[in-house]
Order: sequence, then structure tokens, then C-alpha cells
Amino acid sequence: MLALGPVSVQGEHVTAWVDSPTLGNPRFTGWYITGNWILTGDHRPYDRNVGYARRVVPHSRWGAPELVLRYSDVDLRDELVDGGRFRRTDLGMNWWATQRWKAGLHWGHVWLDRFGQTGQTDTLLARIQWVY
Repeated sequence: MLALGPVSVQGEHVTAWVDSPTLGNPRFTGWYITGNWILTGDHRPYDRNVGYARRVVPHSRWGAPELVLRYSDVDLRDELVDGGRFRRTDLGMNWWATQRWKAGLHWGHVWLDRFGQTGQTDTLLARIQWVY
């Protein structure tokens, strides 16, 4: 994670090796990159003891609005296995009302390729979350 005050960027790459000699021991991959900007100047602290970013603690009585942009890609194709490829973009807005309550609205666009067919769809996610 890279954090520069109210702006942060985080990404992850995962590879899964499957022990299946009959299928050629396939390997699958996935990754994402996320960018966040907290408009009030608050920041997302990184806790080195546990290895992840903590929640936003707003300093304004009106909370902290946060813009979020994300791209992810999962590829489940290898040799004899065709699990397809899944790609997704997300654009959203979170509102950290307090250090424990967050509301968000996110729009996403999804591409799925499998068995020579492709499809696309849009998603809308609304969330109210209590963070313990």
C-alpha cells in the first residue's frame, strides 16, 4: 500500500497452483489495484503489526467522503481447464459517517469471457456498514 495523506493506492496479485496431474497442474492468477482519495484530507492509517490498512477515522463532524476506483482481473484458464476470465472496473463513493459507520454507492462494469463467448454487464452496489 502506498499512502500519501488522503490518497492511497493498494494492489495485490495472487497465483494458485492446482495439484492435478490429469489436468496438467493448472495455474490460475488474479490481481487488483485500488485507488482511494478522501476528500476531507483525512487518511487511512496502515497498521504494520497486522499488515493492512485500517478504517478511516473522520475528523470532521460531517464525516469523510471517499472516492474509490478499482480494476480487477481473474484468469481461470490454463491448458486443459477453461474457467474463463473475469475483469471488472468499479467507481464509487464512500461516506465515513463515523469511525464505525460507512455508507457507499459503487457502479461497476464487468466483462466475462468463457468457452469462446463474451458478455458484459453493469452493477450497482449500495452498502451501509458497521465496522466493529
